[in-house]
Amino acid sequence: MPYPAAEKTTGISVSGPPPPGKVVLTIIAGKGGTTEPPPGSYEYDKGSTVTVTAIPSPGYVFNYWTLDSETRTENPITFTINADATLTAYFKLAPPPPGKARLTISVKLLGLIPMGGVKIRINGFELTTDKDGTAIIDLDVDKSYTGRAESPLIDPVDFKVDPLRKDTTIEIKPIPSLLLWTLSSTSVSGITYFLTKNAKKTLLAGLGLESLWIPLKLLFKPLHIS
Repeated sequence: MPYPAAEKTTGISVSGPPPPGKVVLTIIAGKGGTTEPPPGSYEYDKGSTVTVTAIPSPGYVFNYWTLDSETRTENPITFTINADATLTAYFKLAPPPPGKARLTISVKLLGLIPMGGVKIRINGFELTTDKDGTAIIDLDVDKSYTGRAESPLIDPVDFKVDPLRKDTTIEIKPIPSLLLWTLSSTSVSGITYFLTKNAKKTLLAGLGLESLWIPLKLLFKPLHIS
């Protein structure tokens, strides 16, 4: 569905303090959508009327605005700006269609570090976790599903939902793959993981396995572990 365009004629993108008689509106979009005008800082004449439209991403719906300390629910939103202000758009997941339930898959390395770029394969569907380590899919209820989480940085993890009756969250806590210990940094799906000595030691500490650092370092010394 097309969304009406917001007024652009009086807003000028800015990066510094406004001159006298001008005010700055900062627009922020939460996870699940964007705005028109896009998120950023805009300069207006004091007393201007401003209209901003929230545009949900697929699978999301608009939830509400906060205009400084005020909560508003209309979309688009129109208001008069007399002082610097911050407008934030919030979105939420759209409800699953009838006959379906939502499966949320959360992937955190050792249960500690969210992992983006992890491939999730489940009954012929393929998903990729976002930067928060989350992948979401709506599936038919009363059916069984098997899946696998895979990435070069983790050992594969298989999971099963038998059957899916309601909205369900699966938490996957993979262990690092051997590749993780041999690299100082790597990038998966545009996300770079910096695998410094301290980061690797922190991973072990999260499992209470600090004593394994020296053996692992010696084991992978031929592979240039840092």
